[in-house]
Amino acid sequence: MEAAKIIGLGTVAAVVYGILHDQITARLCVEYFTVAHPDYLHTTSPTLLGLFWGVVATWWAGAFSGGLLAIGCRAGRQPQLTWIDVRGWIAVLLVVMGTGAFIAGCVGYSLGSHPLPLWLQWVPRDYPEIDSPGKLPGFLAAGFAHNMSYNIGFAGAPTLMLLAFSRRRRLARTGSVVPKPSDIG
Repeated sequence: MEAAKIIGLGTVAAVVYGILHDQITARLCVEYFTVAHPDYLHTTSPTLLGLFWGVVATWWAGAFSGGLLAIGCRAGRQPQLTWIDVRGWIAVLLVVMGTGAFIAGCVGYSLGSHPLPLWLQWVPRDYPEIDSPGKLPGFLAAGFAHNMSYNIGFAGAPTLMLLAFSRRRRLARTGSVVPKPSDIG
């Protein structure tokens, strides 16, 4: 049951992050969602697109990441960690993802505001709807921010799993037991 709570926490955290992230990026460039994604909703509402894609594009990443963390927290005979023990780690990962996304978005916006480097010149060719000085910076900002969030998240998930294994190994070595929430206070 505790593993399911950890997976659930990872999934909910990813979805909340995704919705907040997509509310911002949908306002930077709605075409990132209407042109570069399948048109499931037939709308240009940044709010609806942010809500939809915030859930659809992140729940599975959160479940996968939560699954890795659950393995790190629960597998084996060493003292086990609970969702309460790792909620702070997940919060830190989300802050790092958001910070990385912000920085990457700024880089993307800056690149789109100037003549494109050769390695980015395919973007306006593949998406002619954004081939204008006003649309390209926001499109690249959204794309860079999304890619950075995924990259940090997928690097962070195994990192948290290893952190959990390490903490459990330390607890086993020192003979400590992770206190249950009912034992605190």
